[in-house]
Amino acid sequence: MAFHVLRVVPIGIVGLVTGILILKDDKSSEKTKTDWLGVLTYGTGLTALLIALSVAQTWGWISEKTFGLFAVALFLWIIFIFIEKKVKHPLFHLGLFAYREYSIGLGITMSYCIGYFAVTILLTLYMQAALHLSPLESGLLLIPLKA
Repeated sequence: MAFHVLRVVPIGIVGLVTGILILKDDKSSEKTKTDWLGVLTYGTGLTALLIALSVAQTWGWISEKTFGLFAVALFLWIIFIFIEKKVKHPLFHLGLFAYREYSIGLGITMSYCIGYFAVTILLTLYMQAALHLSPLESGLLLIPLKA
């Protein structure tokens, strides 16, 4: 390990102490309520989507069961949007999409994540198919990519 990296440690300690002294603990008097209906509709919709994606190769991408699960996911997410517009304490504030900067930042982050995961998957497949490495070897070689 290079010892010049250790010079950064005091900066972190100063930042931590400064944060503890300056930042105040936010104790809001109003206790927010959990949007359980939103949690239920979003979670069930996400579960239906993940099951559909997991079993679509077995059932077939154009089978009735697969389309049914996709339809259930879409229906529940549409219901979720209507619920979130009406509830007092929404699970996700849909009004955030009205801010251009937020929407652009979300799009950039989504593009980055899609590219990052695509590179990870394609590198794994390349290492195993073209370089004839085992899954363990290819996984170990990709550890630095995850740091």
